[in-house]
Amino acid sequence: MKNNHVQLHKDRQYYSVPYKYIGQMAKIIYTHSHVSVYCNDERIAYHIRDYKAHKYTTVKEHLPSSHQFVSDLNPDKFTSWAAHIDPVVEKYIAKVLENKSYPEQTYRSCGGIVL
Repeated sequence: MKNNHVQLHKDRQYYSVPYKYIGQMAKIIYTHSHVSVYCNDERIAYHIRDYKAHKYTTVKEHLPSSHQFVSDLNPDKFTSWAAHIDPVVEKYIAKVLENKSYPEQTYRSCGGIVL
């Protein structure tokens, strides 16, 4: 995938790999409890296996630095920042955070409003 995650199709689960491997072929080897990702016979990622479908398991260090900033954010931080601006902004941010899309997209929207 172009978002530095590979999919374990059996579980419909996504696991991160270092961003420098985006676009390269990878091999996934998994056991009942772990998932390893290899590129050119070198293990590039190792994760605890998660069976919840459509979930992203991400190691922060796998993200490019611009995305690492986003991974440090959470709904409480945005709500707090918005409250310092105005109660109306706080309510608006709460509505944006109700969106159930991928958190990075939601946080970008919030960042555009409060930062």
